[in-house]
Amino acid sequence: MQVAAIWRILADCRPAVRWGGDYSERKNEMHVEIVVDELTCHTVLASLLRTIEQGDMPTPDDIATPSGGTAFATASVTSCRPSRF
Repeated sequence: MQVAAIWRILADCRPAVRWGGDYSERKNEMHVEIVVDELTCHTVLASLLRTIEQGDMPTPDDIATPSGGTAFATASVTSCRPSRF
């Protein structure tokens, strides 16, 4: 169930996000990365925001696990700027 929720999120974020669980060699389910330039990231973010405003995006409660918890953690997205370590 959690993997299906992750794939749904990835589909909504296509082509900006890549998930380590889909790696062909050494899988890393904890790894998520932005794989596009900043302009493409802004375009995907704008599309996501329009989808949310139209009410077409499921909420965490819509994608709840059978135990009543959510299948994924939510985050607030406010910028497409990469973080500097």
